[in-house]
Amino acid sequence: MMSLVSPQFSWYAAVVSGIAWMLSALPALVFSVEGTGETGSASDFFIETTHFIAEAGILFALFGFRARQIQVYGRLGEAGLVLAFLGNALIFLVTLLFVVLLFSGAMTGADIGAQISESLPTTLFISGFVGIALGFPLLGIATMQARVFPWWAGALMIAHPLLFFFSLVNYARWLAVGVLWLGLAAALKPQAMTEPAAS
Repeated sequence: MMSLVSPQFSWYAAVVSGIAWMLSALPALVFSVEGTGETGSASDFFIETTHFIAEAGILFALFGFRARQIQVYGRLGEAGLVLAFLGNALIFLVTLLFVVLLFSGAMTGADIGAQISESLPTTLFISGFVGIALGFPLLGIATMQARVFPWWAGALMIAHPLLFFFSLVNYARWLAVGVLWLGLAAALKPQAMTEPAAS
């Protein structure tokens, strides 16, 4: 199923993910906004939307990493990829819920905050983080062993959950997550796109 996404599209997805993560750090870096700011505010809309785009990009980028090394990264890599994909998918669904609620205006800011803090989305987010915390390091180790991508691509995968966690505390650190995914995009870039065209 994951082979349905072309290598070039997966590369584009990784690039978009990196840029979106970096943009989500702007409210904290430029305006000193704490977290996403007040629920329902402009910064909240902006950050949730950029995170929605970034998380979608990761899902498509993972298709590319699987397609390129599925024959050699073994069970460890497959287990890691499945955990990373499912974990990121759960976080993506939670972000999608926030975006839909915010843009539809179906709930006030206070209502959203109270609803989310005690409901299913919190459980989904925690479960999703556990998935990426386990999956990306396993995928990173398998990627380093498979040697299809540069060793540092595996190292970046291992580092992703840690940077993700610390960025939840300080949103300016999403800039580092964006740089990480641009690095992974560089590793994922199809060889045909890096070779000069024949004259």
